[in-house]
Amino acid sequence: MKRWKLRRSNSSRHSSRVSSIVRRSAGKNGEELRAQLTEQAKQMREQIQNQADARDKQLASILTPKQMARLKELDLQWRGRWLWA
Repeated sequence: MKRWKLRRSNSSRHSSRVSSIVRRSAGKNGEELRAQLTEQAKQMREQIQNQADARDKQLASILTPKQMARLKELDLQWRGRWLWA
């Protein structure tokens, strides 16, 4: 029951994001909309990269260089599995 509620709340959150994008894009032509979406995607990529860099820095302070190398190998194997699926 809790899982269903969690999924439902994620769905409603997604719906609100979509509706906010639609409201902000009202009255814009295709080029303006494309530019806005491109800028938002760029900001999201930068934010995700910053979070990943902070996580890697914290892990590097805890793990040995050999452990970090192994962790990167495992990460690549895991992401690679989903990349080609």
